Amino acid sequence: MATLNGTQINATFGGLIKLTDNTQATGTLKELTDGNGNGLGIFINTSGSLTAQGDVLVQGIIDSTGGNKISFFFNDQSNFPSASTYHGAMAHSHADGKMYFAHSGSWVELALASDITTATVDDLTIENDPTNGLQVKDLGITTDKIADDSISYSKMSDEFTTGSIPTSASGVSNLDFSASQVFTMTLTEDTGFTFSNDEIGMVKDLVLTGEFSPSFPVGSKIIAGTYSGAVSNFIQIIKTNTSEYWISISKEA
Repeated sequence: MATLNGTQINATFGGLIKLTDNTQATGTLKELTDGNGNGLGIFINTSGSLTAQGDVLVQGIIDSTGGNKISFFFNDQSNFPSASTYHGAMAHSHADGKMYFAHSGSWVELALASDITTATVDDLTIENDPTNGLQVKDLGITTDKIADDSISYSKMSDEFTTGSIPTSASGVSNLDFSASQVFTMTLTEDTGFTFSNDEIGMVKDLVLTGEFSPSFPVGSKIIAGTYSGAVSNFIQIIKTNTSEYWISISKEA
């Protein structure tokens, strides 16, 4: 690296950097020149602003706390720089109206919202139909209705298609309405039933046997039948409001 030590000003002033008007820096952008007045295409001011008319190569990290405005404009793809050299860069092709990013030596196109007409996630197909708008195709569901015969038994969740034995301890047994449609149990002691995950309109079936007495939550109304431990009892429960259950009991003949 050259040094100015031992040299005279008249022999070195051409290599010195100064402002174009030979005065001190101000709040106005001024161009830097060499000692001979050759413009360098770089403008600075006392606010720390900098304008460069040529290319800027940064080998470190650019950090900014304000808003950034960086143009990625190119007339078309043929004007893009090397995707290998500029791996991770962004580029906008004006001719295509598209954005691209550089990866593995190629420029990869980013889709516009208008390009995405169909998407499939876990066998669920969503299609943007130009005439009918957004439609969910799986199970025949559209935005406003469910197609006839589109929901099969196999598509329904466990709470509508399975049977289980309710959990029980110390004379208390819980029917989890979200777990099964049918609950089967043989009483081994007098048992008080509780309900969980129950919603208005849910209907659950309880098949009950055993020579002991069942009881149900406050708000339960037995509208038909009585329990008999000598036979199997089919008990149907429907929740009609936040604290009311209507219960009917049918006994095995």
